[in-house]
Amino acid sequence: HWGAWVSGGYLDAPEGHLRAMTLTLKALYLFDTAKLGKQKTSAAFQTAQFNDWRVRVGNQTIFDAKRENSKTRDSVNLVNINIDRLINHYVYITGEGESAYNGKNVGGLAIGMFGLGLQTSMKRPWQFYVELMGGAAGGGGLAFGDGAIIQPKIGVAYFTNPYFGAQASVGQMFSLDHDLNSTTLDLSLVFRFAGLER
Repeated sequence: HWGAWVSGGYLDAPEGHLRAMTLTLKALYLFDTAKLGKQKTSAAFQTAQFNDWRVRVGNQTIFDAKRENSKTRDSVNLVNINIDRLINHYVYITGEGESAYNGKNVGGLAIGMFGLGLQTSMKRPWQFYVELMGGAAGGGGLAFGDGAIIQPKIGVAYFTNPYFGAQASVGQMFSLDHDLNSTTLDLSLVFRFAGLER
């Protein structure tokens, strides 16, 4: 079941000058896992269904990444993880988190995005897909401005069996209010599973 979470707080740096109020808004998915008892009836199955999920773990490279206050434009590598909720064989919702581990002066660079994907049939080993994602990014001195970004992607995946595969995609990352406009390359391992939920 989908839900929302709103919270507020106060942020203070004891040895610095940062003091600010915070407001957090989260989208939640609440798992209601179904369990079959000793007496299995048709009515039990009518209230439960299998929902498909996918986890993708890999690397994203941002090529020629423009910096905020310098002429440096080298590539940046980030470790990323995606969690996908498959609506059906062709449509899915995805959330992505990334953190930089390689690149000149990119400490603290983090990216979080949410989006929608379309793919060819899950019943075939080869799958082609497109995604449109949007979210926030900051740190590492990249030219994100206030942090709002969008990233369309197109990619291909190959599954050795229904549960495991690999994929590659190319995309373009845009800052909505600054100069970052860079090509990206994603390489990931894919793990697919289903959960029985009520």
